[in-house]
Amino acid sequence: MSNGRVLIAEDEHMVRAVLCNMLNNLGYIDIDMVCCGRAAHCLSSIKYEFVMLDIHMPSCYGDDAAHLIRTLGCNNKILLITGDNSFDSNDFPILYKPFGLEELRASIEILNSEKRVFERK
Repeated sequence: MSNGRVLIAEDEHMVRAVLCNMLNNLGYIDIDMVCCGRAAHCLSSIKYEFVMLDIHMPSCYGDDAAHLIRTLGCNNKILLITGDNSFDSNDFPILYKPFGLEELRASIEILNSEKRVFERK
């Protein structure tokens, strides 16, 4: 049995590959990769369990895309990811890079339970 579909906006190829592999290990087999600017468009036509948005990308910032997604009325769960430990958000949960499978699993469980607390390293 597979989990729901996941949308990822991440500009680094290696990070995308590792994320895809980790999500596969967690039972997610339907994973779509897009650039930041296409995330909101995809959400209007396909149902996703959750969305992972990198904060710093060349085309846009993930937190800006997350706010746009909300402005457009999409109610998808959003998990921001970043390697910038100084970044903080009052609006969306954040998973700080680097992270492993267990940290990703815990973040998804918290996201699914709608808690807002994520530990920093």
